[in-house]
Amino acid sequence: MRNSDMSAKTGDNHPPNTVSASGGHGHGHVGRSTVRAEDILLVNGRGGYLADLPHEGAYEIAFVRSSFAHARILGISARDALKVPGVLCVVTGQDLADLAPMPVIWRQEGLRIPAYRALAHDTVHHVGQPVAAVVARTRELAEDAAELVDVDYDDLRIVTDPAAALAPDAPILHPEFGGNEAYRRRTVTGDVDACFAEADLVVEETLEVQRQTALPMEGRGILVRPRDERGGITISATLQHPHLFRDHIAEMFGLAPDTVRVHVPDLGGAFGAYYEVYPEEVTAIWVALRYGVGVRWLEDRQESFLSTVHARQQRHRVSLALRGDGRILALRDEILTDIGAYVDYSGVGPSYLTSLFMTGPYDIRNVDVGLVCAFTNKVRSGAYRGFGQPEATFVLERVIDIAAARLGMDPVDLRAANLIGPERFPYVLATGPTMDSADLPKLLSTLVEAVDYHEVRTGQAARAGRKDAGGAGGAKRLGVGIALYTEFTGSSPSASLGKRGYDAPGWECVTIEVRRDGGIRALSGVSHFGQGARTALSQIAADRLGVTPADVTVVSGDTERVRHGNRGSVGSRSAVIAGQAMNKAATELAGRIRLAAADLLEADPEDIRLADRRAFVAGSPSQAISFADLSAEVYKRHRTNLDADPVLEATAFYDPADTPFGSGAHAAVVEVDTETGRVDVLRYVIVHDCGTVINPAIVEGQVLGGAAQGVGGALLEELVYEETGQLRSGTMMDYLIPTASEMPPVRILHRSTPSPLNPLGVKGAGEAGTVGPGAALANAVSDALGAQVRALPLSPLRVWELAHADAAGSERSRR
Repeated sequence: MRNSDMSAKTGDNHPPNTVSASGGHGHGHVGRSTVRAEDILLVNGRGGYLADLPHEGAYEIAFVRSSFAHARILGISARDALKVPGVLCVVTGQDLADLAPMPVIWRQEGLRIPAYRALAHDTVHHVGQPVAAVVARTRELAEDAAELVDVDYDDLRIVTDPAAALAPDAPILHPEFGGNEAYRRRTVTGDVDACFAEADLVVEETLEVQRQTALPMEGRGILVRPRDERGGITISATLQHPHLFRDHIAEMFGLAPDTVRVHVPDLGGAFGAYYEVYPEEVTAIWVALRYGVGVRWLEDRQESFLSTVHARQQRHRVSLALRGDGRILALRDEILTDIGAYVDYSGVGPSYLTSLFMTGPYDIRNVDVGLVCAFTNKVRSGAYRGFGQPEATFVLERVIDIAAARLGMDPVDLRAANLIGPERFPYVLATGPTMDSADLPKLLSTLVEAVDYHEVRTGQAARAGRKDAGGAGGAKRLGVGIALYTEFTGSSPSASLGKRGYDAPGWECVTIEVRRDGGIRALSGVSHFGQGARTALSQIAADRLGVTPADVTVVSGDTERVRHGNRGSVGSRSAVIAGQAMNKAATELAGRIRLAAADLLEADPEDIRLADRRAFVAGSPSQAISFADLSAEVYKRHRTNLDADPVLEATAFYDPADTPFGSGAHAAVVEVDTETGRVDVLRYVIVHDCGTVINPAIVEGQVLGGAAQGVGGALLEELVYEETGQLRSGTMMDYLIPTASEMPPVRILHRSTPSPLNPLGVKGAGEAGTVGPGAALANAVSDALGAQVRALPLSPLRVWELAHADAAGSERSRR
């Protein structure tokens, strides 16, 4: 459904970022699968993506990017480029030298942060780093002129492996630090040495997670226009955090924040990669301010691979100490992360969270976890859906399966013996954070039943003697793997993580009002990029105000229309934080409606009920006033100097003291062809707990979408660099992602353990589907082959090599 103001245009020709959700009548909308109204505009071709926005008269930018992974810039000649008709200017690092470096929002204590400039000033540190920008009338002209920009390089030694980067003789990327170590931390609790000394079994493994990128369908982009009549600029861009981005830009350029308008149109995905401030955006803004012209830049796919933030790459040397009965005594892990050439906007947040959550859902009190992050000549590594938690889950769940095989235990039984029981919550992890609530044994038992685990085991045994079906001498092997996890959601600097070094607080704000026509409008700082946040927020408001979600218009993604906003949509925080702000504001507004209606209806406020956009007296439904009439009356009464507010409106901020944990369990049944290395996923089951479910259909879509990215990371996706620092998998022909035909059938089951940390009892759901697939599929393939997976992705070549590495492996006994 579409409200009348949704078809209007803003003063800058932007389609307003608003939505009215459809839904049923009456109360109880939270927990119902109302239709996502965001989709209606898109499926009818009425959405407005960045490339669709009017840009008449705007200049286009093409970037000159380094072809060297590490080199000094000796000089840049733009003489020939400037001769091309239609070229406005060529911008270099010298022009932008006075600008502050790219911001880093999370500065972990001890983190070394080199200056990351919008355009490289004297040295380039990875292939694809922008060194100049050509601004011309069209993108084609700009690209042609960019070919004429001559950059003189003096190439330097290159390092692409993080372990090699830490060696004494490694080339140093940032000489001011004297080495390539960017960050180091260690957490030790309990008597780890004693546990390993007394253990009946010690499992030691080196496990690796590959480098990936989020690869949203829509590339990055920005459209900037000066606002001559008032000064400042209007920015439309692919962002997850418009208010925070506005504040960064205002600070970098010395502008008053109120003169910078940031607008986020419809967005074709983000997944954490657009929670950044990028050099290309800053350069476009500089040009617009310097020359007083409109400027647009739209990223192409090659640029995406070479400059959009990468993620995931880690190497773990992990050890697990166990008793003979399967009880885990202690865990050691040495984590080495390749963070690329510069520090990301989120610092080393993903690796930091990996180290914090290495114990997962298990009761492990003795822990020694070390983390080292190294600079290399690659694109920097940062936020991507799951934010370090898929990596931790892969390593922990893999080593548990390996331990089970060595103990002769079923992997399910080993996990059951070590899960944190529901009576133990809130549970303080050995590494510090506090988990609020979960029923992990129930998740496991539900998963085992839903995937027909014991039936699969029976099927494996039946195949063992049948060569044609994949027995001991056959090509196709059946395997089953499971993975459990807990998930830090809400992405807020909190008691669990500590607020030191965080440059933005955790709050969000909602302003909600009864409009003069009786409809409800809410303004929220969280952005929409496909997750259905505005529909969910409208459901919360509808329940508090006795209306339908269709009566609630949620406005977001525009700093001029939405006065207050903070970190936006990132880290599964929309429902956890903005949802609480909406609940708080709508509850306050309902109270003000009751007070005003009680005055006019001559009743006690406690006797006023709200339904169908009306306020009425309990037991006397005819004694009522519509929201429209009430809003008008309140306004008129104010004009007659009576003691009343001019509007029915409420504003609420919500700043969480701590962050809730979601939890879940994944299971995969696979068939592995040992002759081709092909992995067919026959069955995939997810049991998911995000506390109170606001909209089951939205949650299911989020979990399924996350699972698709997790499956891609487990089976296909990998950014591969040569020793020369050249990206070998920098096209869609080389970097493979799953399509609908590669996705297995996925069954999703919901359980609900409400969080005690917020009134709605909600936990985040946006990233959960991504956390489990790498571990579950690796465990399933290992189970099928009788050989241990130690690295992702499970490409056909890697699986084939694993299947043929040891012929004796095919003779393993079935559990």
